[in-house]
Amino acid sequence: MIIVMLTFVFECYMEESVSVIKHLNYSKGNYALISEDIREGYCERDANGSVEESWNSLVEVLKDSIEKNIPVNRASERKIQTTSRPKSHRSDPQ
Repeated sequence: MIIVMLTFVFECYMEESVSVIKHLNYSKGNYALISEDIREGYCERDANGSVEESWNSLVEVLKDSIEKNIPVNRASERKIQTTSRPKSHRSDPQ
């Protein structure tokens, strides 16, 4: 008769981190200034760049303009649990 014995060591490590989420109030945004920022910051640039450069330029102009011209309604905190490995791992259980 053969007896097989299996031993498992289960180690679970959870870290809690807090992320802050800004809620933008789009209904109170100044869209005339956003349009002007796009016109000045993107449309007047040199159009000889690649598609990727143009896209990155547009995204940069939009992010800056939204940050300036759309007010923040509120900020909330959300806890996020992430798993991570232990700093020192024992191979044999005690």
